[in-house]
Amino acid sequence: AMHLCLDLSSQIDTVEADGPGIDLAPGEVAKGVTLIKAGDSSPVTAGDFAIQAIVSAALQRFFPEDAFMGEEDAGDLREDEDLRALTQRLCGIPEELMLEAIDRGVQPIPEGQRYWVLDPID
Repeated sequence: AMHLCLDLSSQIDTVEADGPGIDLAPGEVAKGVTLIKAGDSSPVTAGDFAIQAIVSAALQRFFPEDAFMGEEDAGDLREDEDLRALTQRLCGIPEELMLEAIDRGVQPIPEGQRYWVLDPID
């Protein structure tokens, strides 16, 4: 029961944590939607990447033994400097740590290991 309480507490801390809280200029909003995902043609925004980085980094901090499953990888961010910079501004995590946190969501999960799933609503 205590472990479950810690799990739930970390989720609440992540949701309630203060983010960088930045204002975006109209041109920056357009730059943030520069990628269309193959397969389902859904847009991937800087916000999608930033949220995955924030959640992944928080879970890594609270539960370093747990795995994490996310929807995105950082490959496109590595190729698009503007999208990468905007994502970094939104999440407030240093660039290399941000990319690692995002990529953590697409790593294979060993059988039997506890894992967290981020399934954003598009």
